Amino acid sequence: MVGFGCIGQGVLPLPLRHIEIAPEQILIIARDRDGDVIARAVGVQRLQIDLTAKSLRSVPRPRHDAGDFPLNISLTPSRA
Repeated sequence: MVGFGCIGQGVLPLPLRHIEIAPEQILIIARDRDGDVIARAVGVQRLQIDLTAKSLRSVPRPRHDAGDFPLNISLTPSRA
């Protein structure tokens, strides 16, 4: 999941509740620490990094396996 502001924090419970997915299977990539308490409370990993046009492929790709579903809910464009 890219982005974890108010929308990301509201969306996070949905796959956990309605799809057979474990918290360990979810990775949140966000540029700030917003929602750390929420992610930690449900056991979801977070990676704090500001994705840019340059890093958009190189950062998520090593963490992406066949069958994964990337979900971009970031609303604010990168500052870089």
